[in-house]
Amino acid sequence: MSWAREAVALLDRFPGQRLAVIGDLVLDRYVVGFPARISREAPVLVLEERSAFARPGSAANPATNLSALGCAVEIIGVVGCDSEADTLLRALAETGVDTRGVVRAPGFTTAAKTRILAEDAAGRRQQMLRLDRVPSGPLDAATLAGLGAAIDHAAEHCAVLLVSDYKGGVVCEATIAAALAAARRHERPLVVDTQGSPFRFRGFTLVKSNQPDVEVALGARLETEDAFRSACAQLVERLQARAAVITRGAEGISALEASGEYLHLPAANRAEVVDVTGAGDTVIALLAAGLAVGAPLRETVALANLGASLVVRRLGVVAPTPDELRQAAREAD
Repeated sequence: MSWAREAVALLDRFPGQRLAVIGDLVLDRYVVGFPARISREAPVLVLEERSAFARPGSAANPATNLSALGCAVEIIGVVGCDSEADTLLRALAETGVDTRGVVRAPGFTTAAKTRILAEDAAGRRQQMLRLDRVPSGPLDAATLAGLGAAIDHAAEHCAVLLVSDYKGGVVCEATIAAALAAARRHERPLVVDTQGSPFRFRGFTLVKSNQPDVEVALGARLETEDAFRSACAQLVERLQARAAVITRGAEGISALEASGEYLHLPAANRAEVVDVTGAGDTVIALLAAGLAVGAPLRETVALANLGASLVVRRLGVVAPTPDELRQAAREAD
């Protein structure tokens, strides 16, 4: 049996597993237009709007990925009392994600990213502009207390806690401490998808970071396989983690367990790359699901690598289905 077959065999074990996702919630909006002419007002392209849609983004994306795998998912984060929040919560509910752990904070601005896309006659789309609507400021004490209570409640009955950091303010010192305390109290694995320095997440079970962030954190370029192995080992040791995973873009994924076992898998797809948005979310979702069922890291990383290869072939955030993953495994066999 090949690595692909071994990896997709895990898919039958995911349905019914309950996981919680903690992090920054964003509404991803897309406006699609057809290039019509050059504006008379300025030398810019005029698009005639053809369609518009919205999807759950940032930390909401690994939640929808887990739900697509058949997992029971709870999402914990912060939104405002605005129309963007209503749209985001409705979209999450439609994918089967439990939103009762989301704190609605008066005066808080729900984050949104609006992408303007130009579509040609063949249906190919190209992003022209992105407009971000960012939260208005740091979280107040009442909101942080609500997040802490939701995290502890989720840890009572969820197999894994997943922290997704998009630097939006939810993943801060207070919520990291709350997640660590809840995970220890209820003996739950705690995984994180980091942005920026991974060293804020000491004591987490599994830490996933990307190559540029690890290079900055360690102050060294990662240019050889020995360098990646050493970097993973340093993360495991300094963070007291059971495993460290480094995503390497077109070069695939490297991972190391505390036992010392190291693996590197090249990217499963390097030729059909349309949009890399959300690939890391799919990776962390599959890593967390594998941890929930006690799967070997090698098999879980292989499945995550396969999932990322599907996401980059499509525009925007995507949640691969089990059938799509099985088909991709057959094609890779």
